[in-house]
Amino acid sequence: MRGTIRRGDPLKKLGNNHHYGLLLSSRIKKGIKSKVELERIKEYIDWAWEMRLKPLFEVEETYLYNILGYHHELVATAQEQHKRIESLCKSNLVSERNIKLLDQQLDDHIKFEKRILFDEVRKVASEDQLEEAEDYELDFDDNEWSDKFWE
Repeated sequence: MRGTIRRGDPLKKLGNNHHYGLLLSSRIKKGIKSKVELERIKEYIDWAWEMRLKPLFEVEETYLYNILGYHHELVATAQEQHKRIESLCKSNLVSERNIKLLDQQLDDHIKFEKRILFDEVRKVASEDQLEEAEDYELDFDDNEWSDKFWE
């Protein structure tokens, strides 16, 4: 089935890493809806960038994107999305607009990778390349952040 991660799929573990990005997006939405102070949300975004998103992007860029080649159109799109997300995470401008934009960019990026990029990788990757990519599931402990403003 196109666009889904199937049982036995070597990219499943790598795709599971997107779960944290989806959690971040959900938490941002809950924080905005609950009128949580934007500075609290931004502090969480800063932490999430350093501890979660940045390591995930590094794994993707090292072990996934090279399968298609760094000049491939889909890889270029994904890398541009990474840059936009990084820029929004690192921005010193704390505004509802920027936080919502980050949420949307993150959601769009995850959908793009899972529905489009991963399918293309599956088409061209060798078994060895897929096995190497399969080894990179990051362990995200959700209890490391104490200010659970989304609850």
